[in-house]
Amino acid sequence: MLTIGRRRLIAAVAMAALLISGWWLWPFMPLPAASLTSIAVLPFDDLSPEGDHDWLANGMAEDLIDALNRIEGVRVPARRSSAILKSQDADLPTIGERLAVGTVVEGSVQRVGNQLRVLVRWVRIDDRSQLWSAEYDREYEDVLAIQKELAIGIAEAIRVELDIQDAPASILAHRYQTADVRAWELYKRASLLSLTLDPPKLAQAREMLLRAIEYDPGFVEARVRLSINVYKGDSDGIEAGVEGLKSALEMDPYNAAALSMLAWDSAMRFWDFETAERLLARIPERERTAESLGVAFQVYSLTGHLDEALRAADQAVRLDPMWAGAYCNAARVHELKGEIASAMVAYERGVSVGRETGQFIFACEYYYAVLSSRRQRTPDVKAAGARLVESMKQRDLHIRYDAPCNPDAFATTAEELDQMYDCLLLVFRITDLDVPVRGYRQTILRHAHAATRVVPLFMPHHEEPRFRAHLKRLDDRMALAAGTYEQKVGLKVLPPPN
Repeated sequence: MLTIGRRRLIAAVAMAALLISGWWLWPFMPLPAASLTSIAVLPFDDLSPEGDHDWLANGMAEDLIDALNRIEGVRVPARRSSAILKSQDADLPTIGERLAVGTVVEGSVQRVGNQLRVLVRWVRIDDRSQLWSAEYDREYEDVLAIQKELAIGIAEAIRVELDIQDAPASILAHRYQTADVRAWELYKRASLLSLTLDPPKLAQAREMLLRAIEYDPGFVEARVRLSINVYKGDSDGIEAGVEGLKSALEMDPYNAAALSMLAWDSAMRFWDFETAERLLARIPERERTAESLGVAFQVYSLTGHLDEALRAADQAVRLDPMWAGAYCNAARVHELKGEIASAMVAYERGVSVGRETGQFIFACEYYYAVLSSRRQRTPDVKAAGARLVESMKQRDLHIRYDAPCNPDAFATTAEELDQMYDCLLLVFRITDLDVPVRGYRQTILRHAHAATRVVPLFMPHHEEPRFRAHLKRLDDRMALAAGTYEQKVGLKVLPPPN
């Protein structure tokens, strides 16, 4: 029987493999040339007297991004990338260069009591000329109507300026989330709280989402966000989260967040990668988000479908070019394919962007250091490994990092690589047990097992008999699980959209 200490130790090693594998990172592609059809929507300024309506300013910009992205021929970078540059007070030429856009939408919101003022303008970057502007002075209860009028107004300007005739029709066909202002406000407040890993704030977000659903039982996005929050909250919430996602899909069969989360569950909790790929294929092209494309990248990379992984990665980076992890994952794929020069360029870009913006890039730094040392460069590999370990401790205070499986021994020599490999054998033995898998930590154990196939650090071991034997067992488990997810969770996966 495993002791609690040993379980924590194994979980630590699994988490190490998971973090090194870069599962949360995104791959890289060269950005397209800037044009007027590339539009950055910056977070709106909150001009309310108390400055306490950031959820409103961010929420309006986020919904506008979602609406404009549905126009064929228009590219709108994700909120995260625009928000990063906004927080840096970047000027328009810098925004255009970093996001590869030719125009920006900027605006402000001001709420005083029940009165709401919204100012918005669409501006060219090259000559700073104004292509369109609008001002709304309404009661707060009209906020959702303002949102729709705003999107249609810009779409009409796009039709005139860029000769994209279907732009207004694309906006009118957009499925708006809810018609209840109270539900929308609670959802937007919860969305900001959900960006944190702080348990009390996540619990507060759950309460807000429950209230939003009470106001509007048909509010699909609130149901999906609540279900994902519950799924990731603790081991007892996984089944409840899956049930909530299934219910949401009955209301919206093409919901990208629900489909991608169930694909993750199918692949990582049950090893049914076949069903995971079918779930991902149901997401319509214009509905794909950086998050859903990230799950696609993970699924395809762990099954060895690197070309498919890179195709998903290309789209993800176009949507979110300021996420440092994009370059780091691209580097990992290039390294796996033996494209070392490209891997070095992507690692360097990822480390540079990450340090500039304060993003979590410790695994990227470590891999960059290891690859550099192999190319007879002299970065401090040990220091990079130590930073990664320290960051892991801060992200999960319940994990123990002690001998004999010490992640501080991340490999720089053959002996240290063997030590880390021996630690992973413990993970292999746990995940090979035919017992029900419960808990988010157990999904990480399974992912760590699968990740050894694609982690560059372990590639020198792939020809060793003991390693090949474990990879064969992994293949056998995947083959045995293929197509079983639907029966296990009571889900019917429909065919992809036309």
